[in-house]
Amino acid sequence: MKKFVLCSVGAAALVLGIFYAVFVRGFYIDFDRGAAVRAEYLARGTEIYRAGSGDALCIRGVDVSASVPGHYLGEYAATQEDYLRWLHLIGEMGANTVRVYTIMDDDFYNALYEYNSVSQTPLFLVQGIRVSEAANYGVENAAGDQFLGQLLEHAKRAVDIVHGNAVAVLNDATGSGAYFRDISEWVIGYQIGDEWSPETVVYTDHSSALTPGYQGEYFAVSADATNFESILAQVMDTLTGYEADKYKCQRLVGILCDPTTDFLEYDDEYAQILGKFCHINPEHILAGARLTSGFFVSYKLFRYCDDFTFYLSEAQKTALADILQDVDRSALYDGYPALLWRYHTMPILAGFQYSTARGIQRMDEPALTERQQGEKLMQLYEEVVSSGWSGGFISAWQDAWEQRAWNTAFASELSQNSMWHDLQTAGQSCGIMAFVPGGEEAVCLVDGDASEWSQQDLVLEQDGLAVSLRYDAEGIYLLIRGSALADRRIYLPIDTQHNAGAAFYTDESGDTVSFDRGADFLVCVNGMQDSRLLVHEVSDAARVNFLEEVNGRNPFVDTPAADSSVFYESRMAVEKRLDMELRIALRAQIAAGMAPQDISGIYSLEFFDTGRLVHGNGNPQSAAYNSLADFCFGEDLVELRLPWMLLNFSNPSEMQVHDDYYAHYGVQSRQIRQIWIGAGEAGSAVSLQPVLLKGWGTKVPCHERLKQSYYVIQDKWKETNGAVSR
Repeated sequence: MKKFVLCSVGAAALVLGIFYAVFVRGFYIDFDRGAAVRAEYLARGTEIYRAGSGDALCIRGVDVSASVPGHYLGEYAATQEDYLRWLHLIGEMGANTVRVYTIMDDDFYNALYEYNSVSQTPLFLVQGIRVSEAANYGVENAAGDQFLGQLLEHAKRAVDIVHGNAVAVLNDATGSGAYFRDISEWVIGYQIGDEWSPETVVYTDHSSALTPGYQGEYFAVSADATNFESILAQVMDTLTGYEADKYKCQRLVGILCDPTTDFLEYDDEYAQILGKFCHINPEHILAGARLTSGFFVSYKLFRYCDDFTFYLSEAQKTALADILQDVDRSALYDGYPALLWRYHTMPILAGFQYSTARGIQRMDEPALTERQQGEKLMQLYEEVVSSGWSGGFISAWQDAWEQRAWNTAFASELSQNSMWHDLQTAGQSCGIMAFVPGGEEAVCLVDGDASEWSQQDLVLEQDGLAVSLRYDAEGIYLLIRGSALADRRIYLPIDTQHNAGAAFYTDESGDTVSFDRGADFLVCVNGMQDSRLLVHEVSDAARVNFLEEVNGRNPFVDTPAADSSVFYESRMAVEKRLDMELRIALRAQIAAGMAPQDISGIYSLEFFDTGRLVHGNGNPQSAAYNSLADFCFGEDLVELRLPWMLLNFSNPSEMQVHDDYYAHYGVQSRQIRQIWIGAGEAGSAVSLQPVLLKGWGTKVPCHERLKQSYYVIQDKWKETNGAVSR
């Protein structure tokens, strides 16, 4: 009996050991070393083909992630049912390909297998491979185990996963699960990287400890290649060799670039503004003798360079002289797509996005409605395809609440971003499917129809005005009732700080409205064209965080008084379109000891009036729908939406607001239980009333809604019914 038990335990241990070696560590023995290796997708020149087809592929793609409200990407909270539902909608939109930037959890691949197994027009996949944030933005060069070692491990794992032959454990760069569905027939290729830290790239390139010039059987590099390019070639070579040896097939392999890492070289002043100090040139990566499939390059077109051709270095202009003379600089992105196609000898894929957020990041890129988002996406898609690219990917399918932006990240508790939707952060609203707070129905539709409001929502009545209030994960909604509101000027003071604020406000005509407690914000409802949100100068987040970058003044040198009567229009810092000639001239004057009267031209930021409220119908079912609508007049009423960040909430899920900036030298959060609000007209004394607030914690009830952009894209793509050929 004892011997039997020992044998049983030994056999179980052996089975588990084999299982671990094969499915977790990827161990294999090549019993068929001489077998032919097939390539199902081929790169020929600048085009992609499917084996056996004479038609070039034109990819109409969408990026898919695991992003859902209340969770971060690394939690992989989306279910197989979620992915399957999304894939059906993506297919119905006319897309033919999806892309994921990293190894997903097994629910995604199971859903893709289930969808493609029954669909007449399957969705193809480009599988991304990435490193963790810690490795990408770490302190080591890219040749270390944390970077290169991780990339090589993930590359092999990705190959096993698409062939249904892996078990993986969740970490901070990949999903986890049991991957036993073979989806390889639908996988066009692999993309190495979702973004590269320029600091890591340049540090690697300048490391004298590394040996450049990688030479592999499937990929090698030219004599001009950098250290980082050699590392990319090594990953591509290892991945291709692993798939060829183990599964007797090859797929396309691509790398990622964007305007901050592309091959172009600029004059020093322009490069400094762009933050361009490294270069990745895909042309330095060469096909090895055993490569039959080919490779491609993906470009993120989210950031681009104004008038970039004018500021290329003289050496770069000389090298590209023949190409530049054929580039139409009046085209979209100043001809950047056309230049890249003329330069590269391989297929190019695009990644591009436009946001429907009310907040912006550049002064010359205004906020877009959902319809405008769709039109811009299709305009750019058609631009890259007409320039010779092999298509591209809309980034992304769904809004991603956890995203952050440089001009709003300071103002929120980043660890809680996924618990609420910040309408001021551009990156959170780039999807073509929205998550709408409020379970099966929205808490409020800003459309001038008060049917969803009840008596329980009423918070104050004074001076012939009645104000009701609701809120959800996007903001506070106000309903104001009164006669002829569209022809009156109504003020709503709001107090969130409880320890500062103005006691009165004087408008442009000299009329004054006073408050019985300090107000931090003031909503001015003044017709369809001139309604706005004002902020007390002590509560102006833009001033304390960006004043020095806008005009060189330190916000803490001349601090405003807590009881100041000054209100600004609520503003946010944005990039401005630079006048390079003015900037260079001003710098030269300063260097020569001169003192220009206005030096704002040397700064790359300016303030944008984000408190200007947009009138329109915010009901998606209305023919007059305007997704940017902040308020809407109805019969003797007006409805308003005030996004949380405009009221300095850093985490509304826990009702946290910004504390005194000048006491803490920046943003520090504190929790509140109520705000105070009032209503009145010029010449009146307004009494503010308390309104209790309660956060929703980690439970964020939402429902999905296709944006208008979805239908714009569908109209453009549905004619070919998702076919893969150009």
